[in-house]
Amino acid sequence: MPSCPQCGAEVAADQRFCPQCGTRQPERPAAQSAGATVVLQPPPTQALNPPLPSSDPAEPPPPEAAAQPTVAVPSAPAQDPAPGSFGLPPASYAQPAAPPAPQPVQSKPRWGLILGIIGGLLALACIVLVVGGLFIVRQFGEVVASMTPVASSSGVFTTELLSDDFSSERRSRFIEGADSDGSFSFTGGTYVITLDQPELIMWSAAGETYDDIAIEVDATVEGPPGSAAALLFRYQDEQNFYLLRVYGDGSYMLTRFLDDEPFDLVEFAQSDAINGPGQPNRLRIELLGETIRLYANDQLLTEVTDSSFAEGDVALGISAEDEAGGSVTYDNLVIYGTS
Repeated sequence: MPSCPQCGAEVAADQRFCPQCGTRQPERPAAQSAGATVVLQPPPTQALNPPLPSSDPAEPPPPEAAAQPTVAVPSAPAQDPAPGSFGLPPASYAQPAAPPAPQPVQSKPRWGLILGIIGGLLALACIVLVVGGLFIVRQFGEVVASMTPVASSSGVFTTELLSDDFSSERRSRFIEGADSDGSFSFTGGTYVITLDQPELIMWSAAGETYDDIAIEVDATVEGPPGSAAALLFRYQDEQNFYLLRVYGDGSYMLTRFLDDEPFDLVEFAQSDAINGPGQPNRLRIELLGETIRLYANDQLLTEVTDSSFAEGDVALGISAEDEAGGSVTYDNLVIYGTS
């Protein structure tokens, strides 16, 4: 009986694979008819595994096995051979190497960029808070200024230079009389000025020269809407002076007359601090160097600077726009100087 050229086990003539090692057996020529010679080319074989040394050291390896090239066949997954099939034992199959598991890419955190972004956001937030805070403080200050009485610079002006309650014409520096334009009269302990011509300013001066002073007086405006209390200060002559006009509708304006040319230092403005027609308003003007501060009922109306006139007289008057017939009643005049 032929033997397996790989392991030397006996193999039946009709078996194509060794029952011991599973090696494919070389083709064996069939019996030929007499007188015929047939040369059979050995078919190429594919060895699944390299030839194993024969168990019989005296038996040389078959020439067919030595002459054939060895072709490696990829191993199949290990599994038991199905019944009736010929294959290698499960342990002889090579297991494919599993590909390495993908490792997650770990990037280093960019702390510099992150901290820079956080710092920029914090800086922006601080700027917004500062700007918003300044805006709120400013708005709140304006509201408080419009609602709360503002203390004047009374500590600077402590010397009383002139006081007149208008109870006596003989003790007053202001005139009494009447003409076609209007009248000046002492009535019931007050000083009343009426105006009978439109678009006109009429006044009576104290006849003194003052530099840095504070002027306080009560003024009540009655008559047409264009009627206003007119306070003149740093008065030089009929063409050079400052003029504060306070109207009965709660508005005011400050004008400088220089060589008879008017210029509005404060244009027509409205203030809730000024009482309406028929109600008295405590007016105050502070003059300190080039600074002019205007008050109504202890509330600051505005502050301006102008160097046109450094000193001058003080006058009480009345102003009318389109209609005549208005009047202004003055009382409790006091002029303070600096200490």
